[in-house]
Amino acid sequence: MKKLILIYLLIYFFAHSLQAQTVLRDVNEAIELAKKQNTDVQIAHQNTQLHSWNITAAKGTRMPQLKFTTALDYNFVLPTQLI
Repeated sequence: MKKLILIYLLIYFFAHSLQAQTVLRDVNEAIELAKKQNTDVQIAHQNTQLHSWNITAAKGTRMPQLKFTTALDYNFVLPTQLI
């Protein structure tokens, strides 16, 4: 049983590693793939999103704020009137 599990695991890992390479048909596809997977481009995109969210938050602080709270307390402990 252990040998069978070991064989399945070896087949899985070797088969998975064989499919790891991407086949590219032309140079334009390689350039698009490089642009998509470039970490510097991804970091720059995330930084621009972060800055736009910070601008939105800063604009929100200029708006007037309205706060409304309410509370209802009923004392169940005192069923009779205190004198």
